[in-house]
Amino acid sequence: MRPLAALAIAASLGACVAATPIAGGPRGVCTDSALGSYLGQPASQDLGARLLASSGARVLRWAGVGMMMTMEYRADRLTVHLGPTNLVTEARCG
Repeated sequence: MRPLAALAIAASLGACVAATPIAGGPRGVCTDSALGSYLGQPASQDLGARLLASSGARVLRWAGVGMMMTMEYRADRLTVHLGPTNLVTEARCG
């Protein structure tokens, strides 16, 4: 039952983060080299906004455990993988 709860939370978080740029630096090409400090943090709307700002991505995609996703590459997208307890396990562009 826990994986289903994490999946539901991940799906609802995806709707919380806007796919439009946040005020600040230029947006477009995602860079994930400086996102290691976000590993282990709990998923939230605020964390999503900080990840977008740090990566330069336009689009944020939350990926819960066992969640199906499309495999096409997008240079403007950041995918954040969540573990069973809704903590960030990986953040990468594409």
